[in-house]
Amino acid sequence: MSNLRKALKRMIWVLGLGKIIGISRRCKYAFIDAIGTVFFAILRILKKLPKKKTSDGNFFKNILIVRNDRVGDLILSTPALRAVRNKYFNSTIHLLVSKYAEDLVVNNSSIDKILTDEKEILNTKYDLAISLSAGYKQNELLFKSRAERRIGFSGFGGGFFLTEEIKDERRKNPQHEIDFSLSAAQKVGADINNKKLEISITSAGERFAEKFYENNNLKGMIIVVHPGARQENLRWSRKGFAELSDLLSNRFKVTIILTGTLEEKEIIDAIAKQMKNKPLTCLDLKLTELVSILKRASMYIGNITGPMHIACAVNIPVVAITGLFNSLDDIRYWGPRCDNYEIVRKQGLESIIVDDVYQAVLRLAGKNVA
Repeated sequence: MSNLRKALKRMIWVLGLGKIIGISRRCKYAFIDAIGTVFFAILRILKKLPKKKTSDGNFFKNILIVRNDRVGDLILSTPALRAVRNKYFNSTIHLLVSKYAEDLVVNNSSIDKILTDEKEILNTKYDLAISLSAGYKQNELLFKSRAERRIGFSGFGGGFFLTEEIKDERRKNPQHEIDFSLSAAQKVGADINNKKLEISITSAGERFAEKFYENNNLKGMIIVVHPGARQENLRWSRKGFAELSDLLSNRFKVTIILTGTLEEKEIIDAIAKQMKNKPLTCLDLKLTELVSILKRASMYIGNITGPMHIACAVNIPVVAITGLFNSLDDIRYWGPRCDNYEIVRKQGLESIIVDDVYQAVLRLAGKNVA
């Protein structure tokens, strides 16, 4: 089923059908929301549902925040988590995340309890529920939480589940995911000026990274290269990554570490095979292990994907490669946010040559690369 889904996505991308499918999807959401709005209005008239509660409120005993999607999304939501905590420092805050991404926030000081099973939201009576992303499923979860005040985004269905909707206008007015999630925190009166990313570092992750660095006698400049991404149109060429890695290894005292998921093994193996200077490889790491590996590295080079946001969160220099313009996946929404970064961007990844990325590395590293 997974391979079929990938094949369909590939076909949609090749045929340029994304925009048409996007429009039809939005029409479907609008239709569902229209029906849902009428149905919920009838239920309120019949007093089967309470009236919408939208008052600010000075205190909420229990707060639920939902961010149960991908790695980068969760990392970019940490400023919003902190903003809600600072506003309601005496409240108990639960965060619903995907099981896979749990390690990224496992010791986040803004959260009292992490939930990874949707059924867990039924165990607590929430006063306020907030979704930090747009989606029918997320809005439905807020409704299931039984919170009197439910704040989420319209545009991707399920707006009728909410007591307060935030209009998703990112297609008209591009907005970085950090700011998008912060707009939900702003809705409850939180201060949204602090946009610093946070990430959890665990003792298990630290032990793994220390052992890996020690066993491989890693010293000097260490560059982590992440050539994978969830979609093919987000990935720079394998040949490009191989040639760039060899160029850096030949000209400077640089150790290259290739990272990827188990599903990306074929990509990693193909790049390593093309390289003359064999790299170290880290496959199928737990996220907390990847965090600690990146924390010790000198630089990240790769596509705009989850590990890039991890690199930003541990604040190492980042070289991000992208060929996207006018897309909901481009840098306006998902670009790197850290102290030192370079973005290598041309229309179409195939137009990006090795020297483009190499020069970005030199600009970012300066004298430290020598």
